[in-house]
Amino acid sequence: MQRFDIGSFLKKLGYWTLIVLIISCVFAIFIRTSRFNGYSRVYVLDMVEGRAYKPFVYRTLLPTTVRLITLAIPESTRTTYNQWLLQYPQVRRIANVLGWEKDHLSEYTALLALMYLSLLGFAISARYLFKGLFRAPPGFVNLIPLFVLLGLPPLFTYTYIYDFPSLFLFTLGLGLMARGKWRAFLLIFLLGCLNKETIILLTVIYAIHFYHRRDMDRAFYFKFLLSQLVIFIVVKLSLTLIFINNPGSLVETHFWDHNVAELSALLKPYSYSFLILAGIMLFLVFNQWGDQPKFIRDSFLIIFPLIGLTLAFGYIDELRDYYEVYPVIALLVSHNVGKIMGIKFGKWLPEK
Repeated sequence: MQRFDIGSFLKKLGYWTLIVLIISCVFAIFIRTSRFNGYSRVYVLDMVEGRAYKPFVYRTLLPTTVRLITLAIPESTRTTYNQWLLQYPQVRRIANVLGWEKDHLSEYTALLALMYLSLLGFAISARYLFKGLFRAPPGFVNLIPLFVLLGLPPLFTYTYIYDFPSLFLFTLGLGLMARGKWRAFLLIFLLGCLNKETIILLTVIYAIHFYHRRDMDRAFYFKFLLSQLVIFIVVKLSLTLIFINNPGSLVETHFWDHNVAELSALLKPYSYSFLILAGIMLFLVFNQWGDQPKFIRDSFLIIFPLIGLTLAFGYIDELRDYYEVYPVIALLVSHNVGKIMGIKFGKWLPEK
């Protein structure tokens, strides 16, 4: 019988306690800074009940999950729970500041719990992705979740309720793709299609990276590519039909009404601090570019369609619009930081 190692157990307990503590701090910053219930077209309860404006209502994974959870709880229990929470002045104050409807605190509780778990899933998935690409000392590998979590708060401006699930599902999808776990990948891809349309960028990465892989059967390559496209189209058409009578349009365009002005601001003089920071970031991303695994270099290419999509349909100054490429950049930076620290890396994936 294997002997219980109390020392190893305490180390793991301490590590995961630290992860949970950092997630809690990041989540508290998110709650304090992000106005995720401040836009009339995407009010939380409208999302949960399927009344929100298009195209936001199409991002239904988290709202529908919240609705199913609350419907499974008897109404009397939800009422008792709301009344119990509202006896605390701090809860009433937070609800007032954040614009939460006080008779629906059970829905907000379920929503926040799922968003919190999405952050945890993102941290674990980033570690999983890193381990699928690099050989590195366990101590450095364990720093990856801390690194990706602590890099998030500067990206918080307006955060929609589906953003953290996007981070989680996209990063996990990358990790599964890197390992060739195709059945699990398709499940995550399906959930991602229900969460946000930009999950299709995983298909772009697949199409680019595996096209020239000699260990990939050509018939499988095209069948699996077609499978992703079929799933995406079927989900998109289904959601379009389900919410066909909702107000709004299929997409929102913000190139002329917002992004042109933001682009013109780039013509103003730069500060020295901005140039220094930009130089450091470019160095940390592109230093020893050829030593990066091909998978992560190919994944970085989605930044170009992502910028194009953001220019046309998003707000170019909202950093949350680039969440899909965030784990890729984070791993590129962490690899270069490790190189600077003198850590020797080896690639798990064969470059064929």
